[in-house]
Amino acid sequence: MNTLCLYYENAAARRIAVMIGSILSMSRYAECREDVSLRQYKRILLVLTEKQAVQPLAEVVQHAEPDTIWGLIVIGDNELSVQRLRRQAEMLLKRPIALSAFIPASDVTEGVIRAAETIQPPPAAVPDSDSTAWQALETFLTSHTTGVLATGWGRNIRTTPIEYVYWHKKIYLFSEGGRKFANIYRDPHVSFSVCEPFSDFSHLAGLQLSGTAQILEPQDEGYAAAAAAKGIAEERLRKMPVVLHVIEISPSEAVFLWGQFAREGKAVRQVYRFYFKLELVIQERVQYNNGYYADDRIF
Repeated sequence: MNTLCLYYENAAARRIAVMIGSILSMSRYAECREDVSLRQYKRILLVLTEKQAVQPLAEVVQHAEPDTIWGLIVIGDNELSVQRLRRQAEMLLKRPIALSAFIPASDVTEGVIRAAETIQPPPAAVPDSDSTAWQALETFLTSHTTGVLATGWGRNIRTTPIEYVYWHKKIYLFSEGGRKFANIYRDPHVSFSVCEPFSDFSHLAGLQLSGTAQILEPQDEGYAAAAAAKGIAEERLRKMPVVLHVIEISPSEAVFLWGQFAREGKAVRQVYRFYFKLELVIQERVQYNNGYYADDRIF
């Protein structure tokens, strides 16, 4: 959904428009006097300070499409100002404001992030019978061998290009060690991405996995099976002068951008959320399907 963040004559409002637009993505920010066609946008956010009025936007907003989704973002010190400006906006537009958010001037960054998370609607669930996106995701993972592992702790952020093997719905990385292990010991939450060189938008191909990592040593359950899946013989492991540690990533979410989806009439960006058997409460509430929960496949 294309979004326009519309503001006027105020540096603070412009800053909010820039920040919230970048988080929502597929957006543009513009001062109301700029030559921007409102008909290109399904969603328009009016970004104001609490001391501004809505009326200066009157000549602009009349050019929007009738089915435009309208939102209001207010920055200031008094959250009650949202109600006043919302009433003004609804009178001006002659339609309801679908969403609104207040951003405290004392904590702009966190306020913008919370507002963006409130505004961005959750993706719609895919029918259980639609498994093409998941099949494409698995094919993409199994047809590649190298990705980038991101780990972090405080200011220590690290990205590591590394070979991997995708096996039984998990990612396995073999490594002699390094600072990435220090980050994982402190914080097991990681991100792992695989992509192809960009040629054009119709051939986008990139995948990002978010999840948790644990370290497997040779005596641990799963180590030998992961080595076999990677094609590393036990004899070779025994003869090595150093230990090959295994990083096992259990993904919680996969975001897959693939140009082929558009040719199939789907959104280019697809999201798959993982739920494992350990989550017994969820298992009781939704239909179990091959290790995952079909009702929680989100696209």
